[in-house]
This record gives sequence, C-alpha cells and structure tokens, in this order.
Amino acid sequence: MKLRLLYICCGWLVKALAHDCDLERFESLSKSLKYDPASLNSCQQIIAQLEDCSDLNPKSRQRLLNQLSYRAGIIQLSLNQDLNAIASFERVNGTEDSFSHLSQKRVGTLYAEFGMWDKVDTENEIRQEFQAINKSVHSKWDANHDVAQIEPELQHLLRLSPYSLETRNFYLETLLVKLANSMDVSTAHETIKTNEIVLDKYSSRISLEKRIQMHYTSAIIQTFILNTEPTHLRKCLALDMNFEPCRRLTLLHNRLKKVNPARPQILDPEVYVTGGRNGADWQRIVQFYLRDKKPCAKLPLGYKFENNYKLVLRVAQMSLEELFTTQGSTSRFVTDFHKFIDVMLCQAATESPSTKSMTQQFCKLSFEEIIPADTRKEIHRLSTTNQKGLEAILTNIWNSYPHLAVYVTQTILSESKNPPSAIQDELHKFFNENHLAKSANKLIQNQYNTISNMIRERQRKHQQQQQWNFQQQQKQQQYYRQPPPPNTPRTDRDYYKILGLPKTATSKDIRRAYLDFTKKYHPDKQGQLSEKEESKIHEKMSQINEAYETLSDDTRRKEYDQARSSGSRSGPMNPNMFRHANAREGQGSSHFGNNFKMNFGFGY
Repeated sequence: MKLRLLYICCGWLVKALAHDCDLERFESLSKSLKYDPASLNSCQQIIAQLEDCSDLNPKSRQRLLNQLSYRAGIIQLSLNQDLNAIASFERVNGTEDSFSHLSQKRVGTLYAEFGMWDKVDTENEIRQEFQAINKSVHSKWDANHDVAQIEPELQHLLRLSPYSLETRNFYLETLLVKLANSMDVSTAHETIKTNEIVLDKYSSRISLEKRIQMHYTSAIIQTFILNTEPTHLRKCLALDMNFEPCRRLTLLHNRLKKVNPARPQILDPEVYVTGGRNGADWQRIVQFYLRDKKPCAKLPLGYKFENNYKLVLRVAQMSLEELFTTQGSTSRFVTDFHKFIDVMLCQAATESPSTKSMTQQFCKLSFEEIIPADTRKEIHRLSTTNQKGLEAILTNIWNSYPHLAVYVTQTILSESKNPPSAIQDELHKFFNENHLAKSANKLIQNQYNTISNMIRERQRKHQQQQQWNFQQQQKQQQYYRQPPPPNTPRTDRDYYKILGLPKTATSKDIRRAYLDFTKKYHPDKQGQLSEKEESKIHEKMSQINEAYETLSDDTRRKEYDQARSSGSRSGPMNPNMFRHANAREGQGSSHFGNNFKMNFGFGY
C-alpha cells in the first residue's frame, strides 16, 4: 500500500514538474520532502528538472540545487550508498550558502575514508601521512612478505582510510597469507569481515565474477575453518546458480548437516548436559563416517575411497589449498571443522558403546588436537599429585568442548581407583561449580556418584580414625592415672635386652634404639588393632620407656648395673631410684610415657 501511494505521489510530482519551470513551485515541492529514503526518488527528479530549467535565475536555481543535492547525499549516506552520496555532494557548487560548506565538509571526510587522495589538497596533512606510510608498507612487503613487520603500519592506514579499495585489497592479501600459515580463528573472522566491507561499499563497482569469488572464499572459510553456517554460499548462488564450486560445497554442506548433530549439542555445555531437544543419531553418525561404502562427495582425481571421514577431511584440505594457492601450500593444520568431527566421534564412543572399538581412538586424537601440550602435561602432573588446580583446567575445557572435560575426568578415574584426596576434592568442585550434580547425562551422573562415594568413604575412614584416636587417648589417660608401682625396686628385667643393646652401649646407642622402637610402635604405624593386641603394644612400650629412663641416666644406670651384678634380680630396687627423674620431667604425658613426647623426632 505504501509503495502504491509512493508511486502515485511520484507520478503526480513528475507531472507537476513537467508542467513548467516555476521556481516557486520547485521550492514548494522541495519543502514537502523529508530526510528519509522515501523522499530520495522525488528529490532526484526535482534535481533533474531543475538542471533542465536554464531560464531560471542562476543564483536562486543553484541555491535550490545545492539544497536538494545535499539532502539527497544525506539520504544516500543513511542507505549506505556512500559513493552515490559523494556524487551528490560534488554537485553542490559555490561557497555562498550553508549547503556548500556542509557538502564540502562531508565530501572531504568521504574522500579520506575512501582513499580518493587525488581529490584532496596536496598540502593536506592526512594525505601526506597516508602516502608516506603506504609507500613504506609496500616497500617492506615487496621485500619479504612478512605480515608481522607491516601489520602496525597497515592498521594505521586502515584507520586513516577505512574504505580505500586499494588498501582493503592489500589487507585481504596479507590476511590470506597469515591465515594460510596459522588457520587462526580471529584471522578467519577478520578475512570474512574485510570481504563483506568491500562487497558492501563497492558492490556496484566490482565485477560480477569478482563478487562471486569473494563470496566463495568466505564460504570456504566459514565451512572448513570456522565450522559455522556458510551464509555466503547462498549469496554466491544468488549471483550465479550455476557456479560449480559453490554448488559442490552446498551439496556437501547439506549432506553433513543431515548427519551431524547441531553444533551446540557438541560445543555448548548447557545443551550437552541435557542432550538437546532432538538427540543425535549416534549409530547413523558412525555408519556414515566410518562404515558406509558410498562416497558422500565427488572423489578427487586419483583418490582411493576408504570411508567418508577421510574423504570429507580430504575435500576440506583441497578446498583450503585452492584458497591459498597464491600464498603457497598450507601446512597440515587442524581446523575447528576437523576438531568438531573428531570430538563428535569421540562422544559416539560413549553414546553408542557398541561402536566403541571404532570410535574410542578419536578421544585421544581430539584431546591432543585441541588441548595444548603444556596443559596436557599439567593435567597429568596434577592427577598424580595431591595438589589443587585441576578444577580450573577442567572448567576451561568444559566451556569449549564439554565432552573432552568428561573424557579427562573418566581417564583420571580409570587410571586410579582411589585418586589423591586433593584430586577427589577438585573433581567434586568441578561438578558442583558447573551444576552437574543432577545432570541428565548418564556418564556425568555416574562420574559424580563415583567421586561422591570416594569422598564419603574417605570421610568415614577419617571419622573412624578420629574415634579410634579418641579411644586410645582415653585408655592412655586411664593407664597413667593408675597408682605408681610399689616402692620396691625390681631388677628382674634386662633393660639392655629390651632395647636390643649390649651392656657396653653408649648414651648415643641408647637414644637411637629408643627412637627406633618408638617409631616402630607409634599408633599411626599399627592400623586397626584388637584390644588384646593393643594391650601387648602398651606393655611393650611400657618396658621400653622403663628401660630408656633407667639406662639414659648415668646414675640410675650405674645403680641398676650394680643391683643386677649382685645377683638380686627378683627383688625391688631403691624406691627413690627414679624420683629425681620424675620430678624433672614434670606432668607431661603421651601415648608412650612421659619421655616419649620430649624425645620423639630427635636427630642422631
């Protein structure tokens, strides 16, 4: 309806304009126009009629032409028709009215942005700066084609003249060289963006063949490097439905789209956890890539078909080599397209266990392709030591390739039935931080349950140990609260034999023997004991402590030796024999007697 009214309005306007060259009528019609796209056609028609009316007052006619041309230029800028806007602003003549000044300012800016330096004053500082840097950049590039060497200066040129066709084409050349040597994702995006800028600003000035090729280049990058929807394929075929390279690529893309799961099901953690609305047909995926004997694409000349997995990767490699022919052969880089297929087949090993013998290999392959070598080493180090840091690495992997994080977790759990406590805690933290405790994914749920059971068992044992230690402490306290032995000395025990020493043992030998025994019979070394076994250990340590307290003191040792040598080995010794020792040792106590705490840990 709006178009019809516009058509009627424009028709009326044309008839009105054709009626006569009345300046007042032209001015009245121009006042009805607005700064919007709907007024552009009418504005241009008035301009055309005015230019034919040479009988009008020259100044009045030019003033109205300036006003209408400026209006047309502004509307064209809003429609992204920059080159047409330049032509409109250039129609504005004279310097007497405001539209002349405004147009000159606008067109001067556009000349710089589009690199039309021949229309800019030779004394202009921006022109001089651009030309000097441009000369330097091309000189360096011709010498060695080193992108890194010219990149800072080239970026400055683009800031000075962002839509210069010459500079943009040169920038595209350097981007393709950089992309051929790295397959860097950000460089790939920048290449497509630059192509789109050129097509957007110069679509009417570039040949059809050139535009088709630019769309095809962007489609290859989208498909085989970025693994995104190749939107430029449709634009390519819209220009020429019979362009064979775009037709072949479209057929392959559509074939893979029917088999592959949606990208979020593999790459988006939230979708991966739930499996998405429509679960992937994992049996079909394995069948298509690894078992089918029918090629999914036209075989390259001389190519021997094995399976569609290898064929698809070969087609991708050939397409990239074709893209970079002028930059030299590409190295064997693994692109996001390649990584996606490998991770997908790795996931199939879990989702379709019957195919595991064929797909398990892709887990290790994708792990090595995607995870940097230093990160892989760090994962191995952390998984075998009782240190923190694993949770952060797993979360980082989870956010990009969730199944690889699950694969790493499964590998750790498979290699050790009881990982170090810090690793258990880090894995548990990873699951909780990413809200995986109640995941619908069976593998994730099984892993979480396994880790939770490990931690519960560890806590149970810890509680048992604490309870046992408490019981031991209670028994020790009861033991040391017993009344002291009768004040009758005993010489019926061979303290030298108890400590495993000869009578000629030095004080250093005595101390060493005591330390060895206390370490041997320490509670942490004993594990779970029955009450009878505990009683034996306490009795043994009581004798060791008694022997050490006697033999470590020269005076008491001398008295003991004299009593033993006199032949009285069953009667008590001097009741005051150990009194001064007990007074010196104070009130401290331990599991193994008063001296244990003081002497445990001494060096030799």
